[in-house]
Amino acid sequence: MKKGLIIGALPMAYGGKTPGGIATHIHGLVQTLTNNGYSIDLCYHKPRKPHQFKKIQVLGCGKIAYLFNVIVGFILLLLKNRKILFIIPLNSVVFASFYYRFLSNYLKTNKIDFVHVHSLSNVSPIILKQLSVNCNVIVTDHGFWQKPNLKSNKRYLSLLKKSFECSTNIIYISDYAYNYHLDYKLGDLKKLVKIPNPIDFTLFKNETDIIKTGNANKKNIFFNGLTHSLSIKRLDILLESIENDEVLKKTVILKIVCNKNGHDFVKSKKWNFDLELFDRQPIESILKLYTEANIMVLPSKSESFGLVYLEALAMGIPVIGFNKVIDEFKEQLQTYIGESFDSNIESHLQLAQKIRRVLSSDFNGQGVQSKLQLVYSWNRQIIDFIKLYQDNITD
Repeated sequence: MKKGLIIGALPMAYGGKTPGGIATHIHGLVQTLTNNGYSIDLCYHKPRKPHQFKKIQVLGCGKIAYLFNVIVGFILLLLKNRKILFIIPLNSVVFASFYYRFLSNYLKTNKIDFVHVHSLSNVSPIILKQLSVNCNVIVTDHGFWQKPNLKSNKRYLSLLKKSFECSTNIIYISDYAYNYHLDYKLGDLKKLVKIPNPIDFTLFKNETDIIKTGNANKKNIFFNGLTHSLSIKRLDILLESIENDEVLKKTVILKIVCNKNGHDFVKSKKWNFDLELFDRQPIESILKLYTEANIMVLPSKSESFGLVYLEALAMGIPVIGFNKVIDEFKEQLQTYIGESFDSNIESHLQLAQKIRRVLSSDFNGQGVQSKLQLVYSWNRQIIDFIKLYQDNITD
């Protein structure tokens, strides 16, 4: 049985605390790999007790052992390659120290066939290079460019470039992402391989089985933007679009999943339409909100891939979202999925027009689901992942 080490945010299904995003991606990847006969170990740079789920081993250690690993790893790096410690951000120094000690011990007793790291800003590829790991080290970039003030952050850029250099291949997840790699030139572009983020269709009901449980007299708009709710996801422009449209504010209810800044912004003003606020929600609650929705609107000014849009489409509802990503989905799926929106140049008035247009459209949810499964299913995409894990490796 082949064995892989996956480094990244621990999914809630395996005892983690991170819903959505990278953790959701890792969960789908792990499930599909184990279904294909792989044994998987999961690791991340946070204290946690080790435990096991079937073929999945979650690595870790308690807080005291974690601190010990950091201290010993830091001393060893100072002795063997101190240069690394002075070219990366301070928090990455802590993580590098932990990985150096922890993975050194792990690799002494475990033969692994590949390592898959999630996030180009994760320092582990650099450490694995120091430890002379004898397998492919694959990194999925989930949106390095979204770091604030990136071009002026020399240590962070240095971390990205060094991680790029120490990796066998870098997976980018959209054409939009590739353009940023062309712009920043972090390393040898020949290492880049496109694999769009797949989605786990086992989470979603068939569109024909979905019964809308929301307010029957009003259309339900869902904003699913927990991180950077205002600065990137642009909750503010969505609120203004409804508030300033006489039709929408009488005929819709807006359900919002957002962070504390989003909550504070909503509560700071009086809105003349129905809305409901939610903070971080488990996947079961998110799926219920999708079930109640008639449309998902997330007018972001940037996205790495836009997995949340695909989740909405998989639940049989149309979307309005970041133009570069939505336009790529349209091209891939070759069917109507909703509207693209560019919050950098379009106004709240134009967003309101698009919301009304999509709500009155003849959206074919079942047809979209069929297209999604052909293009973005894990069963289809896993072939590309496994090829990267095995390329140029002989038994």
